[in-house]
Amino acid sequence: MKMYTQRDLAEIIAAHRKWIQDKFDGKRANLSGSDLRGSNLRGSNLRGSNLSHSDLRGSNLSGSDLSHSNLSGSDLRGSNLSGSDLSHSNLSGSDLRGSNLRGSDLSHSNLSGSDLRGSNLRGSNLRGSKLSCSDLSGAEGVAVLSVGDPRGYRPIAVQTAYGWMIASGCRWLSVADAREHWSAPDYHTPWIGARYVAALDWLEAWSVLCAEVAA
Repeated sequence: MKMYTQRDLAEIIAAHRKWIQDKFDGKRANLSGSDLRGSNLRGSNLRGSNLSHSDLRGSNLSGSDLSHSNLSGSDLRGSNLSGSDLSHSNLSGSDLRGSNLRGSDLSHSNLSGSDLRGSNLRGSNLRGSKLSCSDLSGAEGVAVLSVGDPRGYRPIAVQTAYGWMIASGCRWLSVADAREHWSAPDYHTPWIGARYVAALDWLEAWSVLCAEVAA
């Protein structure tokens, strides 16, 4: 794996910033397969960059723009990605165990096959994200709703400052809106809708119980 100093990274990011503004100027950041452990990339604009199969363990990427970037197969264990923009990024097969994704934008990202065990996803936006075969065991601020949908959909509840939000396919709904959607008389498959509503009932009951325990 290639290693970079903090100065090297600053130069690469500066050239990448020029490339974003004008594809004929600057150079796209290609850090694929790099050793970036413990690096400080806080607030960096790495939109559309290639960080696939890189080692980013313990790195600080908080507040960074990583939208449309390739982070597939990367090792992000213990990294700080809070408040970052990861929308439309490719994180498939990445290792995000123990990472801080609080308040990050993961909308329309590809997280299939990723390991999110013990990560902090509180307040994150997972609208339209792909989570097939991902492991969310012990992740903070999320709850996987068990509905047994034969179509393979797996709704995820995300805890935000405004209450629980439900990510299901391309939908990003409040609990009230989700309940209205799945219990509508004209819902295409009533018995599946009933399963989703039952899962919402469980979520709300569980939230009340947790609040009582914490009080």
